[in-house]
Amino acid sequence: MWYFYYPVIGAEKDLPICVEGIGLNDIQYHAVRENGYYRPQFLYSTEGEGELIVNNKKYTIKPNQAFFLPANIPHEYYTTGEVWDTHWIVLGGKGIDDILNMFGFDSPAVYTFSSDLTRINHLFKKIYTILKSDRLYGNYYAGGFAYDYLVEFYRLANNKSVVEGSEKNQTLITAVNYIVSHVKEEITLEQLSQAAGVTKQHLCKLFKRNFQMTPIEYVTKLKLQHSKDLLLTTDLTVKVISETLGFFDCGYFCRVFKRYEHMTPLEYKKTSYK
Repeated sequence: MWYFYYPVIGAEKDLPICVEGIGLNDIQYHAVRENGYYRPQFLYSTEGEGELIVNNKKYTIKPNQAFFLPANIPHEYYTTGEVWDTHWIVLGGKGIDDILNMFGFDSPAVYTFSSDLTRINHLFKKIYTILKSDRLYGNYYAGGFAYDYLVEFYRLANNKSVVEGSEKNQTLITAVNYIVSHVKEEITLEQLSQAAGVTKQHLCKLFKRNFQMTPIEYVTKLKLQHSKDLLLTTDLTVKVISETLGFFDCGYFCRVFKRYEHMTPLEYKKTSYK
């Protein structure tokens, strides 16, 4: 079985994200692109095997594996047996580069999906169906589902090691859980790295790659999130709130709050009540 669809792109090109092509091939044709493809591509496999050649490396792609190809990156892929079922989607839109960078999709990578593919298959079929059935507004709706698709692809990709250059997300889960459960305490990078079972340098690398911030920045932002809740829902003084969240220096807390929120804690409380 195979099917594909390339919608006519008009004003949708100005959306943050839109779908420029989508399809399913049960026998993937031999794609050779010396100059790459003009748009980023996401592909995942559900049956059979194929091979991908990118950056002078060859990868065997099996069921429950996927790969991402940025725009204009030379590559080649093809079926190695009688069947290679590939689901592919090509994305565009005015904000696509920023969105992909946010998720860390900035270079070619091969992934192993360790989870059930039910949701990503559902989103894939939803996007295809809505594009085919509504040629007037389909891509406006499909753009929203395409974002959901990216989130699901990202989630599945991070359930398992990226074959080329990423990490299991269990370390991040452990670190974030530690931060959440100790948010009212002073948390140091050393404590956090010990709780996660990795070096401080390695933990910083993981947070930068996944959250675009350091572990301590994440701690600070979570504490500020809690402080805003306390400011709006209690009559606690700023000093008590700062101590409750492990700052222990009200002046420092106020400076940090203003740096991130562009106003003092009291100004935030007064503004939010207007």
